[in-house]
Amino acid sequence: MEAAVAAVHQSLEEAGIPHAFGGAFALAHYGAPRPTDDIDVNVFVPAQVGELKLDWEGTPVHFFFSCDPLHEEMKRRLREVPFGDGTIPLVSPEHLVIRKTLLGRPKDQKDIEALLAVTPVDQAEVETWVRRLSELADQD
Repeated sequence: MEAAVAAVHQSLEEAGIPHAFGGAFALAHYGAPRPTDDIDVNVFVPAQVGELKLDWEGTPVHFFFSCDPLHEEMKRRLREVPFGDGTIPLVSPEHLVIRKTLLGRPKDQKDIEALLAVTPVDQAEVETWVRRLSELADQD
């Protein structure tokens, strides 16, 4: 998995595409690891679709494109974290909790609980964004 993350990061970096890793990979960095077989990448470019799933030499890679106001904030607040011999960008723990809250799947609730047990987050920011994005979804 680490080799695949490094390869995805290097490819996007070389192409000049702003991005940050999320999902279980970010959860692990913030102290709430869980097994995963895929890589979630937030790509900070506008697109006609919000998500694209690809296979990277047997590893599923999910690309999430900028499709709502949260992505600009994610890009602004991403965190560079140590990885291998360098660094990679991760979404903030707040933004990870926001996305997982909006997905609302049982596994996401478990991820949120595990993350909050070991990593402090700005709960007011989470609640503000969840409310704002929920209102946007209700308008559609």
